[in-house]
Amino acid sequence: MAVALICGYVVDRLGSWATVRLGTAFETVTLALVTLAPFLGLPYVIYLIAFALLGFVTASSWWTFTAYLMDMAETDRRPAYLAASGVLKSTVFVASVAVGAPYSRTSPEVIFGIALTFALGAFITSLTLARVRAGVTLDAR
Repeated sequence: MAVALICGYVVDRLGSWATVRLGTAFETVTLALVTLAPFLGLPYVIYLIAFALLGFVTASSWWTFTAYLMDMAETDRRPAYLAASGVLKSTVFVASVAVGAPYSRTSPEVIFGIALTFALGAFITSLTLARVRAGVTLDAR
């Protein structure tokens, strides 16, 4: 509920693009924490913090991205954008299978490091998002 309040406030004040950036930043920090926890000392405290941050990531990831889709899409194209988004997200189940094989041959930190690389890519990509609200660009780049 707290995430909905925070992200809702950010969407209202800045726009959905800002919540996508916020979510990817939290995901990157979370993965960095779990990757580095064994090396930073107090791993259980760090894992607890990462677990709390994961709640933010999980609670914000779907609807903030959908809000951004709705902002960037023209009104008559919104159903197609939502349908395409749903179809593309449906393949995410493959990730657990893809992670299972290397997990048995390596350490969790390696898997988290790979995930961190993807999260960093997502965060960098989020920095390039157009600042739009209801189909109107808020700034020219």
